[in-house]
Amino acid sequence: MLELRDIASVLSGVSVHETKDGSARFMRLAGRDVEMPLPYRQRLERGTDALAALERGLDDDRPFIIGDRYTIADIALYGYVHCATEAGVDPRGYEHLAAWLDRVEARPGFVNDLAPFPGHAAQRPI
Repeated sequence: MLELRDIASVLSGVSVHETKDGSARFMRLAGRDVEMPLPYRQRLERGTDALAALERGLDDDRPFIIGDRYTIADIALYGYVHCATEAGVDPRGYEHLAAWLDRVEARPGFVNDLAPFPGHAAQRPI
């Protein structure tokens, strides 16, 4: 059973990845990294810091984010972490994070159905 502190930790982690990795990914795929290099670099740096924090959290050899069990924490964070390469940082460059990605992707029923960014994304305001 997840404890309240575990749920709070997950929500905090998802928030960090959504606002940092997610916005850096959007900026890069929409060409905004060239138009707005400083904000892009700042978001990318914060996203990279978040990946490094996840790496440190997984260096105790636990198989999943919360511990021994696959939980909603893994599902939620996977959604951002696995596509961080599109933001400009390779999550598989982190040993423990790469192993965690492999474990998540090996789960029964796993489907990676991430759709490509639509062409009109570059026209969206930031």
